[in-house]
Amino acid sequence: MNTYKFKSAAFLLTLSILLGTLSAQAQTCSCPVVYSNGSIEQPAIGGSYVQTNESNVPGWNTTSPDNKIEIWKSGFNGVPAAHGNQFVEINATTSATLYQELCLDPGTIITWSIYHRGRNGVDVATLGFGANTASLIPVQTLTDGLSWGLYSGTYTVPAGQMTTVVGITAVSSVGPNNSYGNFIDHLVISVVYDPCDSDGDGIADADEDYPNDPDRAFNNYFPATGFGTLMFEDLWPFKGDYDFNNIVVDYQFNTVTNASNSIVETFADFKLRASGASYNNGFGFQLPNNLILQADISLTGSQLNHGLVSTSANGLESNQNKPTIMVFDNAFDLLPYPGNGTGVNTEEDIPGIPAADINLLITYKRNTYSLADLNIGQFNPFIFVDEDRSREVHLPNFAPTALADLSLFRTGEDDSNIAGGRTYRSEDNLPWALNVIESIPYPKERIDMIECYPFFDDWAQSNGVQNTDWFQNAPGYRVETKLYP
Repeated sequence: MNTYKFKSAAFLLTLSILLGTLSAQAQTCSCPVVYSNGSIEQPAIGGSYVQTNESNVPGWNTTSPDNKIEIWKSGFNGVPAAHGNQFVEINATTSATLYQELCLDPGTIITWSIYHRGRNGVDVATLGFGANTASLIPVQTLTDGLSWGLYSGTYTVPAGQMTTVVGITAVSSVGPNNSYGNFIDHLVISVVYDPCDSDGDGIADADEDYPNDPDRAFNNYFPATGFGTLMFEDLWPFKGDYDFNNIVVDYQFNTVTNASNSIVETFADFKLRASGASYNNGFGFQLPNNLILQADISLTGSQLNHGLVSTSANGLESNQNKPTIMVFDNAFDLLPYPGNGTGVNTEEDIPGIPAADINLLITYKRNTYSLADLNIGQFNPFIFVDEDRSREVHLPNFAPTALADLSLFRTGEDDSNIAGGRTYRSEDNLPWALNVIESIPYPKERIDMIECYPFFDDWAQSNGVQNTDWFQNAPGYRVETKLYP
């Protein structure tokens, strides 16, 4: 089962004109952070109401010839604010438009909401957007009597419109003259999509993981939601104690792609959790095909200290017919033996050692290969046993590498048929290695896997058809007392 996470929305930029403050941290490519006084809380007035010049009201402007904006305090004349302590009357000294100028890139999608109320009866206004007040296009009619009405909608900034005006225009009101009516309060504007492309790679910042790097765009994780677990038995072709703790290593790959969907690099992260053996075991993996030329790959980060693995100048293992990455050549270098017991981190009464992190960087020739070429979900992990590079143990039905000793097949309890694609299985279909796409606990020393996971046996003997969720943390699926903490 291959589980990928193709991440393509790095962040959601939210601009909220709320309580007199716009909560926004990010900037668009060509625009500063937008600030607006959506709930008209500034300036805080001392009396019940005030008519003041627009220059005293942050964020707001008016088309009124005298530039006056009228602010009411909540409760004045029996009118409560819809939000906060203050609100504004569009018709201060005459019928007018109250507006704000917003710097938004073309293609930006915003949502908006606003409260509207009549003063003496049913008042009518419109809310519109445009490049300026002269070009406002109404998108909503606001019609309300003596209670607040809430309106909301969406708006997409047209191509070429670098400045966007949102304006609320008085249409009609109940009163002795046009200096009465049309209260508004609590304008909220949120940017839900910003097409800004800071690095010029053709991918909007909001849609990529590397908005400031033209060579990288997306993270692609396998497994998608966290680390998977690999577990190995090192006595192949014999079953041994079948506790699957001789090597336990968690893994996750993050393959970075660019705007052209070509792979750039893979961060291969491993956590060696247990080495429940007396053998000095190594670990590596092979890519599933030759679609990526070995000469086009470069590897760093391997822990190879004992001269057991021959590598080329690019870090890959030499003399292989497919790209082969060796992670470490002796588990005890990473999880030192504590001095008693069998191995490391398999016996509860012996102090444990923190898991060892191994972080590899695999880079590829630029703009040449795709995720499908890499096909990391079908990687071929294996161990080699006790410093013998030719004694490999792989997942069931995965092929040995070119350096494996093929004479070991069909000896002991191995029932492989390499020509038929059956490998590393016993006569009753049991494997010597497991790959689970989430991190799971493993058996304590000398406790059979079947005793720890009751549904494992049916899964294995059915060739993976039955009980495919055998490893889940669900009632009846695990015997916790037999699993290492």
